[in-house]
Amino acid sequence: MELTQHNDSFLKDLSDDDERDLPSEVAVGAEPHCVLCNELSDHRPPTYLWDQDLRDFFALSQHSHQLVSNVHADDLDEVEAKIVTPNSVPTEQFCAVNLFIFICLEGGNPEGRVRDTTTRRLVNRIYYSDGSQPHESVYNPDDGLLTNAPRTAALEADLRGFLEAALVTEERSIEGLRRRFLE
Repeated sequence: MELTQHNDSFLKDLSDDDERDLPSEVAVGAEPHCVLCNELSDHRPPTYLWDQDLRDFFALSQHSHQLVSNVHADDLDEVEAKIVTPNSVPTEQFCAVNLFIFICLEGGNPEGRVRDTTTRRLVNRIYYSDGSQPHESVYNPDDGLLTNAPRTAALEADLRGFLEAALVTEERSIEGLRRRFLE
């Protein structure tokens, strides 16, 4: 079973006054899936998760689902402080998120909301957990990929081949790249 939305026009019909709750509109099957969320935040948009919806999202990790989302934070401590304590997300579910990848603007992040669409974004830090231990740094901009980073030569070669092929194709849409990745 795939992630499904009960009504294709659901998002088009939302207004600021709409009380519907997006997580209740989404079903996840028993087979492991990659579950995406726009953002983990207490902001108003209905596709952002917080409180019970956030706990439900993290609980999916107990059923081997891979969780992917966005959080506005500068470091791992800030992410943990935003997610674990105020939302009562169990630490073991927080650790089940294998990667936290931090991105910043080239030259550093300014204070406040960033509306800059031209400055390059760079991977600043990467933290990894195998799901049973706290996250540890596996990449920083000064040292690059650290020796404790888990690596698989065959997988890296496959992914490198995919990326190199993607660079020479005309296809640039998310759907097209996703289709090629799944082939």
